[in-house]
Amino acid sequence: MTNGDLRRATVAALRPLVAGATTTTDVLSRTLTDRDLKRLDALAHELSRRGGADIKKGLRPLLALSSRAAGKTPAQVLGIEL
Repeated sequence: MTNGDLRRATVAALRPLVAGATTTTDVLSRTLTDRDLKRLDALAHELSRRGGADIKKGLRPLLALSSRAAGKTPAQVLGIEL
């Protein structure tokens, strides 16, 4: 995978999460679907495989999302009160 491919994959994974959002609250209040989580999981694994130690450390919470986030909002998963 080239850097361009990785950028396109990142945009494709995040676009549905931010579609139509105009504020951070819009993004944080969107319910995560199984499909969203599969896209994010695939992206996180690829970034983890290619990235350095700092990236891998930062990705740990994202890699853990799929088991507990379906049907919840990012705010609920992250413990943010809106």
